[in-house]
Amino acid sequence: MDDQCVTTAVSGVPPDYFAVDGQLWGTPLYNWDAMGDDGYGWWIRRIDGAGKLYDVIRIDHFRGLDEYWAVPYGDTTARNGKWLPGPGMRLVGALNGWFPELRFIAEDLGFPTPGVAKLLQDSGWPGMKVLQFAFDSRDS
Repeated sequence: MDDQCVTTAVSGVPPDYFAVDGQLWGTPLYNWDAMGDDGYGWWIRRIDGAGKLYDVIRIDHFRGLDEYWAVPYGDTTARNGKWLPGPGMRLVGALNGWFPELRFIAEDLGFPTPGVAKLLQDSGWPGMKVLQFAFDSRDS
């Protein structure tokens, strides 16, 4: 959102072999800078609540912590989106620091970019393949 609280971009997925126009999810994007400024308090509270219910927390769409696809608000497809940097190890480090006894699993859906692979390694979290995408011929 801009300074007037008007939506400027929404979530999506770039064009790929599943969808020539990409996927326009249309959901709001996190303001990672603002979240980082308060030490990721919203995430800490959310994970604290989930940690009271579950033994292991899966971080869905882990790829988005490295980079996420932002689509201009009002577009009818995801084609015009662009990759923007996610919080990376700043968020992961905060979660690991607040919850040293809680186990996390990173859902590494699709083909991991070098940035995602490094973030996964640096996080110390195990990855979780989605079976449908687990045997990509690009994996070594």
